[in-house]
Amino acid sequence: MELQNGNPVVIPEGRGGSATFREWLFNAGLLYNFILSNNNTLGINGGIVLVSVNEQTNGPAGSYSVTTKGGGFLGLFGGVILERKFENSPFSVFGEVQYNLSRNGIISGLGNDGGLNMNLGLRFYFASLNNE
Repeated sequence: MELQNGNPVVIPEGRGGSATFREWLFNAGLLYNFILSNNNTLGINGGIVLVSVNEQTNGPAGSYSVTTKGGGFLGLFGGVILERKFENSPFSVFGEVQYNLSRNGIISGLGNDGGLNMNLGLRFYFASLNNE
């Protein structure tokens, strides 16, 4: 809506088109575990994050098409893991808090994509092939 000569006038506006976005994140790093007891482990991890990004934007009725590609070193990550194994069981539960710090400029116009991840899960340990 806009004003013309002091009167409100409705202006119809149509939007259309499509966009697809694909992103692959790869973490490469190290994990070190501290054994707190027979069933409890505290781990710390850290490393680098690599990214590959592809975005395709199409205007309504094929009026335009824009492709944006980027990739490379995105940033760093670090985290803490707490794990509790169940007695006489191949299962354990774990919780992880990890912070991702991304650098600016991996794709022009985008800011920092870092953030905090929190994971809770259940792990299953396969029996060792060396056990007799």
